[in-house]
This record gives sequence, C-alpha cells and structure tokens, in this order.
Amino acid sequence: MSHFSSFPPLRLLQALLVLLWMGNVCAAEPVLAAPPEPLQKRVLVLVSTGPGRPGVDLYVRTLNEHLVQGGLPRLNMHIEYLDFPNTTDPEVRRRVGDLLLLKCSSVPVDLVIAFNSPALNLLMGAGRELAPGKPVMAVFAPAPEISSDTGRQLTQQTPVFDFRGMMTRALELSPRRVA
Repeated sequence: MSHFSSFPPLRLLQALLVLLWMGNVCAAEPVLAAPPEPLQKRVLVLVSTGPGRPGVDLYVRTLNEHLVQGGLPRLNMHIEYLDFPNTTDPEVRRRVGDLLLLKCSSVPVDLVIAFNSPALNLLMGAGRELAPGKPVMAVFAPAPEISSDTGRQLTQQTPVFDFRGMMTRALELSPRRVA
C-alpha cells in the first residue's frame, strides 16, 4: 500500500459530504460508523487530463471510493476527462465546454469538482452555465476571483505532503536501499 492510499485527506471528504448535505462549506462531523443512507445528490468531476495518468487515476479512484463510502451512489458521480494537455486551442476548449453543457444539461448537478487549473478555468469561463450557483471544489488549482453574481461557493483542496513520514516508511520498507 502506497503512502498515497489515503489521499485525498479524509477530513476534506467529510467536508465535501457536509457540503453536499447542507449546501454550505463548514466544519465536518466525523464519518458515521454505520453505512449512511444513499445521498440523492449528483457530483460532476472535471479532470483536466485524460485517463491513464497514474497519479490522476489514483486520485479519481480514491475520491470515488470515499464518496461511495460516505453514501453517494456510484451512478451519481459523473467523471468527465477533458484531455486538455493535448488540446491547447481556445476554440477547441470552448467547444469542449459547449459539449459538456449539452451532455450535462438533462442531469442536475449538486457539486462540481474541478481537478487542476484548466478544468476550473473551463468551469469559470465557457462552462459557467454548467451547474450555475452550485458549489465548486478546486483540486490542485489556485482559486480564481469569483464575482458574487456567480452564486458559486468555492473551496480548495491543497495537498499536504508528509515527507518525514514518507521517508520513515521508505526506510522501514527497504532499509538497505536508502542510504
């Protein structure tokens, strides 16, 4: 098991579930011991890259697992890979935003998670009509200035790396290889 297996932090996921339940960002309560009732909320995850990148795939898989453990049905989580590293043309990105609006217009979204700056920029630009007024969680992306007329609440997830703990664990696992 890698040191990334608990990423994203459980406290952040607790806050995310509170955000879904209450529509506000506030201090999270501890996770319930008994399986919670299924949430009837829908989460849209916008990923700037395409699938097949180990770190991104691990993050998305872990996020999915924690949300399901928190009571969100798997079918209520829609993951959209934007493949933006291979698409730098602004017109193509605008059209991706238009296609995303078309795809998601018939399904209500209660929370949008934007993974990396290009996904957040799409949401704040061409995709601003996507889930208007719904909260946004920015992951690995600096928070842009959001005018009050968007009606969006924005929260950020920034990684906290435990280098000392990681090195301690590395030495425990292979003391001869690390000098």
